[in-house]
Amino acid sequence: MAGERKKAAEAETKYSEEKTRAEAKAKEAQAYQDQAGTEKRQRESLAAELLKLNASFAKVSKNVTELDLALNEARVRESEARQLRDQRKELIDQATKLTQQLTDTKDALAQRNNEVEILKDRNQQLAVRSKLIERWLTSKQISIPDEGDLASIGVDTPPPPEVEGIVRRSEGKYVELSIGENDGLRPNHILHVWRLRPQPKYVGTVRVVSTEAAKAVARPVSTTGPILDGDKVGPTPLVNR
Repeated sequence: MAGERKKAAEAETKYSEEKTRAEAKAKEAQAYQDQAGTEKRQRESLAAELLKLNASFAKVSKNVTELDLALNEARVRESEARQLRDQRKELIDQATKLTQQLTDTKDALAQRNNEVEILKDRNQQLAVRSKLIERWLTSKQISIPDEGDLASIGVDTPPPPEVEGIVRRSEGKYVELSIGENDGLRPNHILHVWRLRPQPKYVGTVRVVSTEAAKAVARPVSTTGPILDGDKVGPTPLVNR
């Protein structure tokens, strides 16, 4: 009997211990279950917040993209504005230069017009003076060279030395000489004319117009009087010979 009571007491004690452990495990399991539920709710809450954050991030990203596009467009507009400012400055500079050139041209034109008026006045004065000189030369019986004689000035060719002849014939504006190509005479040679009788006299100069073998035709250039048949001609005036 005593042994059975002991066994019953031990069994009861063991049962109590098992029950206590079971209750403890049940509590622990409940605690785990409660914790799991809490963690699940927390994960769900975090997931919801994550979705919100993702949505907010997408919105922010969209806004950033739009801002980038707007910034790029603003940079393009700024570049275009800078180019327009540069073009405007260039046009202003060109307009300034053109205005200055126009002013300079007007000043130059005014100066040229003034010079033209001065030249006109000078030309009129020279014309009057030329008429007076022509009258004076005529009064002194000095022949006036024509345009052909004046045009050939500057291309004179000195005749050979010791070339001397006479005027064979004097007719109008031309004289015939007794020397020609065989004597080395060429067109545009200038010869002096002088007279020995009745007294030595320097008559003037003639320019050779054409030449033949033994004669030449010359035209008076500057004379103190008429050239006569028999007057002497040569490269230098030999009045006192």
